[in-house]
Amino acid sequence: MDARSGLEVGSVEPRLPRTFRSPRKLPYLGRVVAGILAWILLVIGLAGLVLPGVQGVLTLALSATMFSLTSTRAHERLRSAFRPWPKGWRRVIKVRLTLERRLAKLR
Repeated sequence: MDARSGLEVGSVEPRLPRTFRSPRKLPYLGRVVAGILAWILLVIGLAGLVLPGVQGVLTLALSATMFSLTSTRAHERLRSAFRPWPKGWRRVIKVRLTLERRLAKLR
């Protein structure tokens, strides 16, 4: 028995359930605004990939964050895409929380 963990040597620690924070339900107007902004940012981001002077990748990441506000499926896919980069995921969460607070005021 291992003194630190309290488990027998060679035993496998039970797997904890994965925590999932589903997106907060925004008011209808907030979801519409987020959806429109997400599509605009997607077009700008795609143009930014070929045009000089426009940050294409950054704009696409912001667009994906906006899409994650409107859809649970988009939130899950964004989370799985950022799984290898936990610091990046924490930044996405900070941006999402800021956007949620601002869009929740639209009623």
